[in-house]
Amino acid sequence: ADVDRQTSNNDHSVLSLACAGGHLAVVELLLAHGANPYHKLKDGSNMVIEAAKGGHAAVICYLLENP
Repeated sequence: ADVDRQTSNNDHSVLSLACAGGHLAVVELLLAHGANPYHKLKDGSNMVIEAAKGGHAAVICYLLENP
């Protein structure tokens, strides 16, 4: 499976959608399988910003502690 597959809408990746939804276990799994944590969306946001938009502190902390 392509863990970095992007959608046609704003170039979301599977990881950015998991971050936006606050799905920490999915974020951990995707990163463990090589997902790109530095992917930028068309609007310039990144994984931390996507998690922050939803108020997902656990995901933000995980991303910052596991660069």
